[in-house]
Amino acid sequence: MRLRQICHFELNRMLDESAILRFRHLLEQHNLAQQGFATVNRQLAA
Repeated sequence: MRLRQICHFELNRMLDESAILRFRHLLEQHNLAQQGFATVNRQLAA
């Protein structure tokens, strides 16, 4: 599933706080937040 389908936003617009919060809650609901942050941190460290 694509990010914009999950958060219900179009990528050509500025994200509002509610879209970001919905995405965060979905990550937490499915226990994906820690894994996602770890992946981002690995990419930033590379």
